[in-house]
This record gives sequence, C-alpha cells and structure tokens, in this order.
Amino acid sequence: MHVSSQNRKVSESQKSRHTLVIILSTDYVSLFHVIRTMKLSKIPYLVQKEILDNMKYSDLFWLSFVSENMKTLIKSSQVKRFRNIGRVVYESFCDKPIASIHFMTKNKQGTEDVPKKENIIGVFCDYKESEDDCFQLNVSGKVIDFRLSHYYSFPEACFHRHDKEYVIESIHMILWSIFGKQNIPSISFQIFLTYHCGLLFRLKTGR
Repeated sequence: MHVSSQNRKVSESQKSRHTLVIILSTDYVSLFHVIRTMKLSKIPYLVQKEILDNMKYSDLFWLSFVSENMKTLIKSSQVKRFRNIGRVVYESFCDKPIASIHFMTKNKQGTEDVPKKENIIGVFCDYKESEDDCFQLNVSGKVIDFRLSHYYSFPEACFHRHDKEYVIESIHMILWSIFGKQNIPSISFQIFLTYHCGLLFRLKTGR
C-alpha cells in the first residue's frame, strides 16, 4: 500500500505505533522490553530519564513516534545530551539517500570528546504495491509506509515517486521537531546529496 491520506483511522495509527515498538525491540531487546511491559509514563521521572539516557539517538528518534507525550518526554529529558549534536546531515549511503546525526561523545576511556555519527532514516522511492514488509507511521500529520531496510540496519521510508516531495518534507519536519534549533540552538542541517537537494534546501532555509 502506498502513502495514505491524512484521514486514516486512529486505530490503524495506534496499531502502527505498537508494530514499531515490536519491530525495533527485536534489535534492542533490553530497552524496548521495558517499554513494552510497562507504561513508561507511569514510572518515576528519574527512571524514565535513565532509560532514555541509555538509548542511542536513533532509538530516541523512532521511539518519539509512539505518542506526542513520548516525544515531549524525550525532548525535555535529553536537553543537555542533545547539545552534543552538531549536525543533521542528508547524505548518501550505499547509493541511497539517508539522514544521519553527527555528535560528540566520550571515548572508551572517558578522557576526551570524539566525533561520532548515527544513521537515522533512509529513503526508498522504488516502492512496489506487492511489498508486504512495511509498517505505517504518522509523520508530521501524514501516514507513511516504512520498512526495515534490505541494505542497512535502520528503517527507510517507502513511497512512490509522485509522493516524493511531501514524504521528504514530512521526514524533514519530524527531524526538525526533535533536533531543530528550537531544541538545539547550535545545530545545523547540511545537504550532501546530488538528488532531492533542491527540495531539501528549500525546506532547510524555509524558502
């Protein structure tokens, strides 16, 4: 099924969020098992923060889709940590466009800061109706299909070419809502792609 209209039933959206947690929990069993077996919002804040502090940035990004309350909790509890993020970069990985986060972290000895990056999301626009390995998420008000990539170890958006513009716009808006300047004043969004660059530049600059 291709990208759907905004008026998709609420029950389907709820199902997609549950599916997301189950899919990701196959790779991050310990952390997502906690989230699946208890209501994170019901436990003390310090415990919530400890759980989120031990998740990768990419995990936090995908977890933010569970609900608006979860997104708010992530942003409020990770303010200090998010200051280590310097850039969100649109780049190519295995000849596919992706978004990645570049940040500073301590080395294994904990003695100095070192640069590191995490790939967050991929984009795959040669989508076929017969593909049945997708799950759906509400991204900036639009229901978009995702799947676990055949090429890399993080999910990718699946869509038809004629849906490219508003899918990329929706992905940019959700990245901005979590990692944008309103949360991280010093962050920059950079583009290192030969495709989609015109659209991404307009989104990045607000033009």
